Amino acid sequence: MATTGVTPKEEVAFLRDTLDGKRLTPQQREALLKPRLPPPPISAPPSSSSQNDSKRANPRKSRLHKLKTGPIRNVLHFIIYQTVAFFFSVFFRFRRSWHLFWYKVRGVMGHHHRSPEWIVNDVRNTERVPQHLSVVLDYNEDDEDQGTAGLEGLLNDVCEIAAWSASAGIPLVSIYERTGRTTLGLLASTTY
Repeated sequence: MATTGVTPKEEVAFLRDTLDGKRLTPQQREALLKPRLPPPPISAPPSSSSQNDSKRANPRKSRLHKLKTGPIRNVLHFIIYQTVAFFFSVFFRFRRSWHLFWYKVRGVMGHHHRSPEWIVNDVRNTERVPQHLSVVLDYNEDDEDQGTAGLEGLLNDVCEIAAWSASAGIPLVSIYERTGRTTLGLLASTTY
């Protein structure tokens, strides 16, 4: 307790609110705390008569303060905020819709899965093209929505990846399937 200057007896008094087995009164607690409190401020607070004189001297100041925080100003801020938020939300929703529409149009006009020129054009902007591509595929036994279930769906994915990597200029492709159940079936069907 040397770093704080509190003796063990004072520490027990602070923690348990008792001194020598007797409960501390509020005056005794203040007496224990007083040496550890900072000194009181030197300047005295202004008297109430000087505050009244300043209000009388400048009545416009208090009136302006009321106008700055009044209900009219709050309503005006709310209306401006809502107007700006409305126009920005309309702008961003329109912009998002336009981009989605334009991407759909571009996707219909030139479906890049079937044309190597689109893939070459996409890869042209990349700084480095990998020399070896590894792909992990999922084997789906039941895929009612996509129509790519079982070994046929897996082979379809392998063919698309091979065509894409050949168009992109990637010379080596490694294809893995997560479960390993279809490895023999995949090898047997690709050797034909």
